[in-house]
Amino acid sequence: MSFDLNNSLKNIFGNFKYFSIELDTSTDRRDTSQLVIFVRGITETYQIFEEFVKVIPIMGTVTGTDVFLHLMQLLTELNLPLSKLVGITTDGAPSMVGNKKGTITLLQNEMEKFGIEHNLVKIHCIVHQWRCYQMELLEIQCDSTLKSKYFSEMDILSFYQNFVCVRKYPQLTDNAMKMACIFGSTFLWKQLFSKTGVRKLFGFAAA
Repeated sequence: MSFDLNNSLKNIFGNFKYFSIELDTSTDRRDTSQLVIFVRGITETYQIFEEFVKVIPIMGTVTGTDVFLHLMQLLTELNLPLSKLVGITTDGAPSMVGNKKGTITLLQNEMEKFGIEHNLVKIHCIVHQWRCYQMELLEIQCDSTLKSKYFSEMDILSFYQNFVCVRKYPQLTDNAMKMACIFGSTFLWKQLFSKTGVRKLFGFAAA
């Protein structure tokens, strides 16, 4: 990655409240595996940025550990702290989602090692906060002004940015930011590979 591009990305990423990553591994025409990384983040003012970050060639069999190590190195280079990482999107290959040595498991373990408590893929974190969400949902449903704004034709991020008070609804606004910055699919890597002629590699090793 060039020095200027690296600094440009750092300037953008430095304003993130939360971010998520999209990962995938495919092979080029020479059968070399390519790890593709995208980053999507949201700022305190609900601005969303989506950036293609890097393609990393990986020789030999691709494992969850390989992907994890390359990812950690890149996050360090770009000053993206794990404390702000809220989601990771993959295609569900065993090397990414394996219970013991999958990339997501290794990433979650790394976060826990540094005392970062929120989970990337486990759903009990949502259940734990559900009571707080319930109270805020009940309160927001009783606010006729907010209800009228919500059912107007504005987009959901504009609604949160302009009308929902962070101090009054901390759980809802925080969750809205997290959900907004998570990749919904692996469409970006498919679009990239269709333009570059790289073909998808299925069934690579999990460890």
